[in-house]
Amino acid sequence: MQIYYDITLNDESKNSSISYWADSFSIDENRILRVKSIECGDITVKIDANERLIVRDVCVEDEFC
Repeated sequence: MQIYYDITLNDESKNSSISYWADSFSIDENRILRVKSIECGDITVKIDANERLIVRDVCVEDEFC
């Protein structure tokens, strides 16, 4: 079983959102989100004051392991 994170930044003022699939992530004191993903690549974004962060953990079971 592998645990991943479904990370969504929701901007309610613009009525938009963006999602990231992560193996791990971190947020520092300057509201910088760092996403680490083997499958999708690493990304770094600044979280704006009007954006809301939603994180869901996802457990993936591999039948072949």
